[in-house]
Amino acid sequence: MSPLKIHGPIRIRSMQTGITKWKEGSFEIVEKENKISLVVHYNSGGIPRIFQLSHNIKNVVLRPSGAKQSRLMLTLQDNSFLSIDKVPSKEAEEMRLFLDAVHQNRLHTAMKPSQGSGSFGAILGSRTSQKETNRQLSYSDNQVCSFVSF
Repeated sequence: MSPLKIHGPIRIRSMQTGITKWKEGSFEIVEKENKISLVVHYNSGGIPRIFQLSHNIKNVVLRPSGAKQSRLMLTLQDNSFLSIDKVPSKEAEEMRLFLDAVHQNRLHTAMKPSQGSGSFGAILGSRTSQKETNRQLSYSDNQVCSFVSF
């Protein structure tokens, strides 16, 4: 499964709604017009909730939640809090790495979901010449590259 979409019980705390009950659903990362958003879909239906992530992440925490499962907790600048539980640890770690990169502005245009399918790849600028391909990557490029290669 792609790290740009994960499924599990979701809880949201915000000033508008207070704390929601745990509901089954998914977190999906979507990029439109160079803005990265988190879309929360609930299995029960309804209008998806959309949270802007670009320049809006305050904190990302990943905690174990049972055998080979984790809870991913995301705090936004307005102190809204999103939590998804019982996610396979590998997928949760990949999502955390992605969210950390967004938080640290390392993903400006490097990461793009491919046509909303939830899969993602990297576009690392124009590195087409043989000389550029063989040169040593900078620190930030190495982090993006190592994150992308599964």
